[in-house]
Amino acid sequence: MNNQTSLRLNDFLNTYDHSCMNDLLGCIDDRLGSKSLFSYQLDAVRNAMITLKHYQDSGEIRYFQDIYGDCNTLAMGDSNKASFCMSTGSGKTVVMVKLIKELLQAIKNGFIDDKPILTLAPNDSILRQIEREMVENDLEAKVLDVDNLKTRNLADNNVFLCRSDKLGDSKRVCKGVKRIDYHNYLQDDGWYILLYKAHGNDIEDSKTKSYIRELSRGLYDRKGFIFSFSDTFTDDMDMLTCAYSYHNSTSSVTDISKQF
Repeated sequence: MNNQTSLRLNDFLNTYDHSCMNDLLGCIDDRLGSKSLFSYQLDAVRNAMITLKHYQDSGEIRYFQDIYGDCNTLAMGDSNKASFCMSTGSGKTVVMVKLIKELLQAIKNGFIDDKPILTLAPNDSILRQIEREMVENDLEAKVLDVDNLKTRNLADNNVFLCRSDKLGDSKRVCKGVKRIDYHNYLQDDGWYILLYKAHGNDIEDSKTKSYIRELSRGLYDRKGFIFSFSDTFTDDMDMLTCAYSYHNSTSSVTDISKQF
């Protein structure tokens, strides 16, 4: 990763006039069930929604030109992404579930396109943590499978869960490896994907990235969007698409623990 890579999206958001989004942003409070979000958690959620709204309202070409127009290290087709660098203990799970709530509400209010929501995590432990937080906040966590996808119901707040390392293609499924063929879950207009990112084997990681990108893009023009959460950034794309970065202090960790 080039340490000189600029935070293009973050720089854009710091100067962007989002007064045209007051109806959308006015619906976002600092509550998640019985929890109160810290200011940085709320800022992360707001930046996520501003980015998505600008992407959908502007269209991919103008969005790319506004933010990455003179950048030769990011393809326009990969610009449907916002990355969040939030250190261990900062409450990424709370931010992710709050963002899911706001996405669902914005869909119901007609502020953003209606697409299914998929949450990906690197292991069962993190997936269960996210699922518990979802259930506590009246979200129906559903395992990603074809039957569940057919019965998706926005009114029931359906959200799909899957381990990111379980995504595969037909070749890997045919070899008997315990994977699901991502081709079976491609949607016409893509997905909203929330990715809890882990850094592992480069080859496997690159394959998983390609599956996730294709799922988000869908089959036609109205692409979905990826919200990627990690402890640290490891590549230039993360840096360029950074919508928010937070590194907590020792004192704040004690306060954060009170959320759980």
